[in-house]
Amino acid sequence: MNIRHIVALLSKFLFVVCIAYVTLTIFFGVPIGNILWMSALITVVGYPIGDLYVLKKLGNFIATIIDFGLVFFVFWLFADHYIESPANQLFGAALAALFISISEFVYHIFIEVSNPLRPSKADVTDPNGQKFATEVGEEFTPSEDDLMNETRNEKNK
Repeated sequence: MNIRHIVALLSKFLFVVCIAYVTLTIFFGVPIGNILWMSALITVVGYPIGDLYVLKKLGNFIATIIDFGLVFFVFWLFADHYIESPANQLFGAALAALFISISEFVYHIFIEVSNPLRPSKADVTDPNGQKFATEVGEEFTPSEDDLMNETRNEKNK
């Protein structure tokens, strides 16, 4: 797995956990354990669908709307055990989905810039599967100027 995928997944998971913690745990009393696994579910499902496929094909706005729907559905479906009234369930899920969608819009710009699907320079291989690398060092053979200067110095002695 490319390191850019790992960074993208971890950053998505972290901001979903932080926003969900503030909106659902502090205001509505949803346990932090449930926030963690709901955020993991949103990250694992939302990253390949919304951030890699839809973002590439349809753009940032549509990907943000799809992420809003996913976040709203997951939080509304799984937070109903902890939030008593149905109005608060919908409000809590919508509030969390709204704030996460705003951060997803910025996150999609990060994904477009870092582009985890593009191979890095270290991953370039030839058709035979050999990896290329750049080698830096001094030359082992002297240049022609050095050889000519050396022969002149020998004659002057």
